[in-house]
Amino acid sequence: MLLMLIEQQIIQGKEDSIDLAEISDTMSSYDKYNDGTITQKQFQEVCLKHRLPFQGSVLEKMLMRCDTGDSKLSWIAFIDFLSKVQSIKTSQEQMNGSSRPGTWPSLGIRKTYEQDEHNQPLAQSFRKAQEQVDAPWQKKKPLGPVRKSSVEEYVTRDDTPSPAIESSSDGAEDVYQRKQLTYLAKKHQALRDQSQEMMDAVVDNEVEPWFSRFMHLAQGLYNSDSTNTGYLPKEEMLRLVNNYNLIYNLKIPAERIYRVINSCVGVRGQIMIEPVLESLRLSIY
Repeated sequence: MLLMLIEQQIIQGKEDSIDLAEISDTMSSYDKYNDGTITQKQFQEVCLKHRLPFQGSVLEKMLMRCDTGDSKLSWIAFIDFLSKVQSIKTSQEQMNGSSRPGTWPSLGIRKTYEQDEHNQPLAQSFRKAQEQVDAPWQKKKPLGPVRKSSVEEYVTRDDTPSPAIESSSDGAEDVYQRKQLTYLAKKHQALRDQSQEMMDAVVDNEVEPWFSRFMHLAQGLYNSDSTNTGYLPKEEMLRLVNNYNLIYNLKIPAERIYRVINSCVGVRGQIMIEPVLESLRLSIY
C-alpha cells in the first residue's frame, strides 16, 4: 500500500529519475555513528536537497514506517523503498511505451513510411522487419508472486488495513489517523499509570500510623543517651524532639514541646526521657 502511494506521488511530481546512489551517499554522510539511522530533520533536508516529491500523509506514513523507536529513522529502509518504487515506475513506463529505446521506430514514423508512395520499398522492408521481431516492451510475461524483502516486511509489519479500506485513499487515511490516535492514547495511559504508582507510593508513606512515627522519636532519644542514664541535656532534648516532630510530621505544637520538657527536669537540670515521651504521647490522644 505504501509503495503504491509513494509511486503515485513520484509519477505525479513528474520529476526525473531518482538517483539512489546520490541519495544514499548524502544520507550516509549524515549517519555519523554508521548505524544506518539519521534524525527526522536530516531526513527532511535530504528530501529537499534531492527534490523528492513526498508530502502530506505519505511523508508522515514514511516517517512512521522508518522510525526505529528512538526518535531516529532508518535511511537504509528508505533507500530500499525507493529502489522498489523505481522498479515499479520503470516497469509501468515500459508497459505504457512512455520510455522506449530510440532505435525502435515510433508509430508516427511507421505511418509516414506506409503513406509515402516514394518510399514503398522502405515501407515494405519496415513491415517485414516488424513481422519478424517485436519491440521488447510488446513482449508481455506473466507476473509471478511478489515477495517482500526482509526490510520491507519489518517496516510494514503493522500496515494491515482491511480490504475494504485498502481499496480507497480515504480509507487508508482513516486507518492511519486511527493508528495515530491509538498510539497517543496508549502513551497517555502509560504516563497516567506511572503517575498513579508514584501517588500510591506517597500515600503509603503518609498512611503510616501516628504512633509508628512517634516510635522513631522515642528510639532517637534513647539512642542519644550514650551513658544509659535515662536523661538528656535540655538543649539536646529540645533539638531532637523538634527535628523528629518535623521530619515525621507528628504535628505536636512547639509550645507543648517546650512546656513538657521544662516540666520533666531531673537531676542536675537534665531532662528525663521517659516522662517526656509519655507526656507528648498523651498530648495527642
